[in-house]
Amino acid sequence: MLEEGLKNKDVIPLIDQFISTGVLVPLVDCLSEYNASHRQLVANAMAALAIIATQKAEQIFKVQNVMDYLNDWKKYSSDEEVKKNATSILMNIIPNLIANAKSADQEKKLDAVTKIREMLKGNTDKQLVDEFIKKGVLNPLIGFLPEDNASRPQLVTNAMAALAIIATEKAKQIISANYKVGDYVENWIKNSTDDELLKNAASLLKNFLANGYAVNMDYKKFSNLFDSKNKQIFEEAMCAAYHLIS
Repeated sequence: MLEEGLKNKDVIPLIDQFISTGVLVPLVDCLSEYNASHRQLVANAMAALAIIATQKAEQIFKVQNVMDYLNDWKKYSSDEEVKKNATSILMNIIPNLIANAKSADQEKKLDAVTKIREMLKGNTDKQLVDEFIKKGVLNPLIGFLPEDNASRPQLVTNAMAALAIIATEKAKQIISANYKVGDYVENWIKNSTDDELLKNAASLLKNFLANGYAVNMDYKKFSNLFDSKNKQIFEEAMCAAYHLIS
């Protein structure tokens, strides 16, 4: 999926540049839940710069050090402003970004899957993340992952956190009824609006995990949804995710 999502050669160099300069790192959780589709994988990378720039989009092209500009911008902008403006800014700035990308160095390409696997290094972790990507569990939820998901532990934690977000208030139903994860995800997305996903995902993750710990939820039973070799990783990741967002 990621490989196919990067087939648009016109924008690959620009995405590569954004990632190498660290622009995407603190903005992953602001991106749209639609980045499951090929076009949106590209669009969301472009959205990172749009979110940084907000109404000062043109200025960012005049600043040499992107991270310095980002830090300065974040200092004077609230989280609410970021979320409120990102979508409209995205729609306005992406055509310009793609136009600029067409003149970029076409020789430089980004292989996202390879880079993810290089970060994971451990076979068990790699297989687990691959399985989540293959089943589509992460598709509508990547936009809400923590900003430091570039690290190896966070990639695994984030995959687990995705299930927590999916579960929302019906977490116990998944556990008790042992629904197939893929089927539940499909139904949940179908019955949720884009706006609902954007507004509620982060708080639902926090509430789900907090409530789970409060009532001593049986995470080991929840982990039965996965292959036995991945249960320990799941349980550790759930703990890590809880501490990450608490």
